[in-house]
Amino acid sequence: MATVGTKAGVGWAALHGPIKTFGLAGICDTFAITDSDELSDRFETVSSRLHLTRNNVFSLAAAHVAYLEAADWVDELLELTATNAAMLREQLPPQVRLVDLQGTYLAWLDFRELGMDAPELARWLAESARLALSPGHWFGREGAGFARMTIATPTEQIADAIARIHEAVAGIGS
Repeated sequence: MATVGTKAGVGWAALHGPIKTFGLAGICDTFAITDSDELSDRFETVSSRLHLTRNNVFSLAAAHVAYLEAADWVDELLELTATNAAMLREQLPPQVRLVDLQGTYLAWLDFRELGMDAPELARWLAESARLALSPGHWFGREGAGFARMTIATPTEQIADAIARIHEAVAGIGS
């Protein structure tokens, strides 16, 4: 939640959305909750200008079900991602490090110690590790040397990815 200044004074606004938590990307959008009519009007004006007001009956129903009926599912997701993050933290080869998670099921893996430039790392991940990870440089120059991995997946898949990374690291220089 953010406190913001308005022409009439100070108000608050919170942006929420079920997109990441419930896997509803492409179905639902973010929404704003505020105590300020001015902020609400500004949000609606900008959203309309950017054509972001495209909710439909399906997206509204999906958001409704997600927020009101999926608490157990979210608890299971949180437990799964915690288990998978711990596995990565403990079992990756020493040259690869898991960056501390910050409220997401998308892990950043730090491959910089391997000394590869961005294209070489992307090729190595695909060809040697046989993994389809998102290259970090896709998210900005600072992401070079990193890769993004979804950990909201069965733990067996994380174990397989770790084994592939170990095998690929062992093959460097061979």
